[in-house]
Amino acid sequence: MALPIHTGRLIVRECTIADLDELAAIYAHPEVLWWEPAPYTREQTQAMLELTLTRYGDEGMGEYAVVLETTGELVGVCGPVYREVEGERLPELGWDLRRESWGRGYATEAARAVLPHAAGLGLRRVYSLIDPANARSQGVARRLGMTVERRVVWADRPHDLWALDLAAHAVTRVAAYVLREGQRGRELLVFAPRGLRARVQVPAGRLRAGEDAGAAVLREVLEETGLDDVAPVSVLGTQIWAHFENGGVYPTVYFELTAGSGGPGTWEHTVGGEGVDRGMIFDCRWEPLPLSFGLWARTGALLAYLEAAGR
Repeated sequence: MALPIHTGRLIVRECTIADLDELAAIYAHPEVLWWEPAPYTREQTQAMLELTLTRYGDEGMGEYAVVLETTGELVGVCGPVYREVEGERLPELGWDLRRESWGRGYATEAARAVLPHAAGLGLRRVYSLIDPANARSQGVARRLGMTVERRVVWADRPHDLWALDLAAHAVTRVAAYVLREGQRGRELLVFAPRGLRARVQVPAGRLRAGEDAGAAVLREVLEETGLDDVAPVSVLGTQIWAHFENGGVYPTVYFELTAGSGGPGTWEHTVGGEGVDRGMIFDCRWEPLPLSFGLWARTGALLAYLEAAGR
């Protein structure tokens, strides 16, 4: 699953060296690392950050920055890191938050958002090493659905090893922002089901069993709009959101794609494929950016980031 991950309140992204000042302030608080003999110095935090950046390249994962969606403030870190635990190399999902941010559900929200990412990395299980006296982290683990597997000794102290299977946490949906250069400038491909004009949206849908997300997004564009001359440009990120009808939580990867400048500005298309929309008529069109209206069912969640990037 692609980074950054958007949860509604939080953004989970890779750390950068520019995060050092905020991370140093977080780890300087004695309650954040209450089990350590002393808070981290700036030099210790810098060494930890440099190790994290190295892990991204060597292991393809690590602790990620957790920032507020509205302000960009860094409130902590969360992510999977390999640990040696009694002779086993296990992926541990950990979290550390700014002391002032405790009690707001950020740790659970960030960790839950990282689970599909971990599944996308090929991990089948994740673990958390939690001190038996750490009631707060135990609560986070329980809310994630983790259970204690066994008591272990790690870092010369007893820890409970919490575990969670990731089979139910893989990415399940894709969404497509298809752009072209039209007569009115940059235009976005949108559609609405016939008779439901208010439900203007972009192509999106669920992955089929064993299907790659990149293949799925091309299929959704073809089935829902009939366009077959589109090409992927980039992955914009992932949004964790609840479906507007059934309430299910679907990690959705958003793609930017490009299409040729030819073709009509509006058309109708009969939906193909195997989904519940098969046989419906969609009224498709190109709309100039920025849009003058909102998209249906949160399919516009990451559009602002694409516009801000000037792409």
